[in-house]
Amino acid sequence: MKRFIISTLVLVLACLPTQLFSSVTTQGKEFLISFGHLQTGVANVSAIKIVASDTTSVTFTYYGISGSNKTVVIPGGSIYHYTFTTVERTALVANTTASNNTLRLTADKPVSVYVLNARGNTGDATLVLPFDAWGTEYRHLSYMPGNHGDEYVIVAKDAGTNIYRGGSGVIAHTLGANQSIRYSFGGTTDGTGTLITANKPIAYFTSNENPIIAGMNVGDDAMYEQLPPADMWGTNFMVPTPLGSSSTDPLGSFPTVRVVGSVNGTSVTRTYAGGTTQTISLNAGAYFDFPSNTNTGCWITSTQAILVGTYLNMPALTWVPPTDQMMPMIIAAPFNGFLTHSAIILAPTATRNLTQVAVGDKMFYAISGGSWLTCVNTAYSYYVVPLTNLTDAYIFYHPHGIITWIKGVSSNSSYYYVGAAAARPDVTAFYANNVSHLDLPTTIITTNAINFKAALSMPLSLSPGFLKWYIDGVEEMAGRDMSMWNKNMPNGIYEIKMEFTDANNVLDFLNSTLTICVPQRFTVCEHSSHVFDAGTFNNSSNTTYQWYKNGTIQGGATSQTYSCVPNNNDEITCFVTINAGTPNQKSAILYRAFVSIAPSVTPRITISSSGNNICSGTSITYTANITNGGSSPSYQWQINGIPVGGVTTATYAYQPANGDIITCVLSSSATCPVPNPVTSAPITMTVTPTVNPSVNISGVPD
Repeated sequence: MKRFIISTLVLVLACLPTQLFSSVTTQGKEFLISFGHLQTGVANVSAIKIVASDTTSVTFTYYGISGSNKTVVIPGGSIYHYTFTTVERTALVANTTASNNTLRLTADKPVSVYVLNARGNTGDATLVLPFDAWGTEYRHLSYMPGNHGDEYVIVAKDAGTNIYRGGSGVIAHTLGANQSIRYSFGGTTDGTGTLITANKPIAYFTSNENPIIAGMNVGDDAMYEQLPPADMWGTNFMVPTPLGSSSTDPLGSFPTVRVVGSVNGTSVTRTYAGGTTQTISLNAGAYFDFPSNTNTGCWITSTQAILVGTYLNMPALTWVPPTDQMMPMIIAAPFNGFLTHSAIILAPTATRNLTQVAVGDKMFYAISGGSWLTCVNTAYSYYVVPLTNLTDAYIFYHPHGIITWIKGVSSNSSYYYVGAAAARPDVTAFYANNVSHLDLPTTIITTNAINFKAALSMPLSLSPGFLKWYIDGVEEMAGRDMSMWNKNMPNGIYEIKMEFTDANNVLDFLNSTLTICVPQRFTVCEHSSHVFDAGTFNNSSNTTYQWYKNGTIQGGATSQTYSCVPNNNDEITCFVTINAGTPNQKSAILYRAFVSIAPSVTPRITISSSGNNICSGTSITYTANITNGGSSPSYQWQINGIPVGGVTTATYAYQPANGDIITCVLSSSATCPVPNPVTSAPITMTVTPTVNPSVNISGVPD
């Protein structure tokens, strides 16, 4: 029967609308995992579950230990469950300095991965995001810690990954390939809202061993959740707020909902039962808690992208995908060791009865065991499905898309995580160098040659001007009605807008921010000063500069140029603000230089002559012998200190006069010649005038 199930799934997938699968999703082929700290001295119960619709081969690679690497084959429609050994779990807990305590999973077909970070009765589970859902900008999401600190864990897949905390240009951590690091905010500090950025994509986990959530249980349970990057945030959220019974699902209260802002002045509105609303204003990094007092859900809208999380009271944390990131099929699995397990299915109210589930060897059937709850003043409903089979995969399907959360609850612990979601909504888009307009605000383009490309999913008007491109409000005529075009652009921050008119003459547009910073590399002579120049920016009415050396701010270095005596491998950056003090103010690192130090060499020159102590009128050839002259040395011969015109070769011939002093000046082309130029020791010529011999014969008479 399982073979029939797999065939049925393939048929379902083949019949689904293509646009539902063209986005990046939280299923993938490559993953990296690292754990946060938990209490010691209790049993290790950390585990991993991997589920897939097709038979899949998955390779485990541990970078912190040897002997545990393996490859497993997971049959389609089933769950691979594995409890880590104590040695393996220890090798997966991130250190407070960069370490190889990570696990890499590589699959030959897309899978969903979930991990449980747990010891004894404390722990939480999370959906693990694949590489192509990683990002370079995050905001921390957690809660006030109790007797243990609020932490984050960061994992890098690429060497030379620099992480910045709090919006400064200071490097907080540097990680190598497949490395992780753990950082504690300290004491009872709630790090929620802290900005974390990186120069390369990273995975970001929140880890809080003992959070104290207002109105909820205070225990020794932990939160652990991989958070989505900023380009997975949204503006419309439907947050289910189920309340379990005390006998089978001991939740003491409705879940709390927390929102985090990304842009100053973001207006966030929560709609309550009966249509009443509450609107707040959030700045970037600020957060607000909406209490839940009804099981009909929490509808949240915002004027700018926000991060939304919701908490169970044991506690446990999950992030909430926006409603435009629904998927038609989600494969999920609960973890063992909890009293009850359930899936929360969010679906469009109008078509909610199309939702089906397949479990293990069974075919698809309508979901059962609960009832639909209509979310007030929204187009969505949710359903709490009891999960009783802990060995097979649950496959939920809805032709128009769903979002699913999985939760497990016991008397003193719980887990709560997203089953799966589209990582980004599938919408009309534009790209700069193959980076979506959704990702551009968190991406730095490192080349000046920019290729723009439109991805339009609707028929367009036939009238000229149906597609226009704007840079900083000025139309680029080279791009008019062009779906692909190129432009060479200097370092800077630019507002890009793509304006399009559809076949019904409806005008619409997309905009984004493009940041270009092309790294430079300089070779500087040892002990020498070098001037770094961040340049000027034509689209800026007022530009400010702040220079950093290896991530450390340089006091007083606030000019366009910065001079210093660098060391080998120094990284010099400049944090530039354009249009400073205006509504159009934007900031980014717009200058980056890497320095290599070259040792100095000493040029030397000696000269020799083909003769001396000569008769006048004799031609003498002088030859220069050099060391460290470089590949294209230059020579200047001198007679009595006066340069000889037109002679720049290593040899020189002429007829010297008595007392002439011959020297040669070498200008070396070697790297870092010191000193340069250098002058040879002189040759003083001795020249004897020529004489005409004569003979006088005289006689004496006999």
